[in-house]
Amino acid sequence: MGTDLEAAKAGRKKKFKKPLEAPTGRYFALPHAVIDSEAWRACSPSARALLIELCRQHSGSNNGRLHLSRVWLLPRGWKSPPLVNRLRDELLRNRLIVQTRHGGLRNGPHWFALTWLPVTDWRDLHINQAEYAPGSYLLKPPPAPPKKQNGCTPHVQAKAAARTAHVREGKSPRTPHVRVEADFETSPRTPHGHNESLPLPSERSGGVDLESLDAGGPKSTKRRPPTASTGGLE
Repeated sequence: MGTDLEAAKAGRKKKFKKPLEAPTGRYFALPHAVIDSEAWRACSPSARALLIELCRQHSGSNNGRLHLSRVWLLPRGWKSPPLVNRLRDELLRNRLIVQTRHGGLRNGPHWFALTWLPVTDWRDLHINQAEYAPGSYLLKPPPAPPKKQNGCTPHVQAKAAARTAHVREGKSPRTPHVRVEADFETSPRTPHGHNESLPLPSERSGGVDLESLDAGGPKSTKRRPPTASTGGLE
């Protein structure tokens, strides 16, 4: 009797014990292996936030049918479609998601799958089970493309290449007659521009007595006319 009871207890399924801090209501479990992966670290914080929007749509059986339509994202605060497209490409490049269906004008939005979860329903998808590789996010992410710099479009590059050499180098050309340092020996300037002494005039030139210059001024060399004679009377 005792052995039968022990065998029944051993064969009975172990009851699942709920964690003490388990959330109430519906929730999505994000594995630690994903958060600790190199692909997660390579994504920007905005790309991770967009990934959470895809995780919010997962119901347990619709992996591969998650979308980033404007109808879904606009009420949730995503108002820039170019930003969403750039972040989506970042998630695809790091293999955290994979595109499973190509949307269009009459095909609805693109569909995506979370690469750490399996896909159970392959209907209406543009990939098959052989093309899907769960766990591809664990592969080494490819290098990120170089960031586009302002002013580096082909038109601007062609315009910059057409400039002359001194404009590209950022140096203003000097004219030939302007020199950085003055060369007094070979300078083309006039003699009076230098500190050179001019030749003094000759000893007597132009009626100027050089001896009188030291006395305070030039003296006229003209002789005074003789005074009237008194006839020899004293």
